[in-house]
Amino acid sequence: MSTSIRGVQPTGQVDQNWSRLLWKDCPWQDIGHTVEGVKFEDNFENVPILSTTAVTGKYACFGDTGATIVASATDPLGGVVLTVDADDNQEACIQTYGALANFIDPATGTAPYDVWFEAQFELSAVVGNCFFGLMEYFTPAGDHITDAGALADKGLVGFSTLEATPTILNFTFKKAGQTVQVPITTVHTMVAATKVAVGFHYLSNNPTAKRITVFKNNVIQATGVTKAQIEAATFPDNVPMSLTAAIKNVTDITASTMNRWRCAMVKQ
Repeated sequence: MSTSIRGVQPTGQVDQNWSRLLWKDCPWQDIGHTVEGVKFEDNFENVPILSTTAVTGKYACFGDTGATIVASATDPLGGVVLTVDADDNQEACIQTYGALANFIDPATGTAPYDVWFEAQFELSAVVGNCFFGLMEYFTPAGDHITDAGALADKGLVGFSTLEATPTILNFTFKKAGQTVQVPITTVHTMVAATKVAVGFHYLSNNPTAKRITVFKNNVIQATGVTKAQIEAATFPDNVPMSLTAAIKNVTDITASTMNRWRCAMVKQ
C-alpha cells in the first residue's frame, strides 16, 4: 500500500485528497485498532509494470493481446494506466486479489457493516465501456466487460459507461443471474483526458431514499440507492467483492489513468 501527504483544493474540485464529505464518518485511522473492519488504498506511486495475465502482488490483472498495465509516465500525480490497442473488443482490467467489501444482509435491513468506496480516474477517449467499483472476484481471464458491451454476470456495485452511451457515467449494481440495475443515470458526463472522482457510502443510518449515497468530486448527488432497492433480489447482498477497474474498446486505442482508489468496511 502506498500513502503520501498531498495538497488540498477547495471542496467540490477534483484534487488529490480523498473526498471529505464522503469519508467524514469513516473511522479510517482506527480500523484495525479500536474499530473492527478492513481498509485498502493505493495511489499507484512507483507502481511496477503489472502482468496482464496473472496475479502481480496485490492485484490480479488481465489484458488482451497488445494491452499494457503500467505506471503513468506523464501524470505528475502518479497513477496506473490501463491501455488497449485498436482491435475491437480489447480489454484491460485489474482487481484486488481477494475480497475487500461485502454488503452483508442488506435485505434484512440490519446490515452489520458500513461500506465506503472512491476512485479518481480519466479516459483518454470517451468510447467503449468502463467500470470502476466493486465486483465479485474471478480469475483474471477477461470479460469483466463482455464483447457485447455488458458487465460480467457477477455481483457488482459501481460506476460504468456503455458502448452505446460512452460519455454517460452511470451508477449500477447487479447480482449474478439478475439484470443490471441503473438507479442513477448520468452521475457524470465524461470528457476525454479529464479527471473525475466518484464514490459512495452505504451507512445503516443514511436516509432511506439514499441508503447508498453517491458522490462526484466531493458533492453529494441528488439521487441515491433506496432502502427498497438494496432489499430487492437484484442487489448483490452477501457477495464478497474486490476493487475492480476495467475498460473495453471499440476499434480504437483506449487508455484509462487511475490516480487512486480506496475502500473500507467497518462493523457498526
